Amino acid sequence: MVGFLHIEIAIEVTDVVKPKHVMVVPNEGMQISKEPGKKRFLKIKFDVMFPSRLSTYQKHELKMIMRKGYKLSS
Repeated sequence: MVGFLHIEIAIEVTDVVKPKHVMVVPNEGMQISKEPGKKRFLKIKFDVMFPSRLSTYQKHELKMIMRKGYKLSS
């Protein structure tokens, strides 16, 4: 039987994340068995779900965020 270990790490995401985006984080993956102290790459796949509609309030809030200088790339 294979056991699972729960580990929490904080990773800063500075880019716009799109559905199916994969982020690779060096030295945060599984340990390399023949090289103690070394780790593989951790691959994170984002499963982004967008809402099908927004309320008037949500649209207003998004407009306010956009006015404050946040930029989304297309």
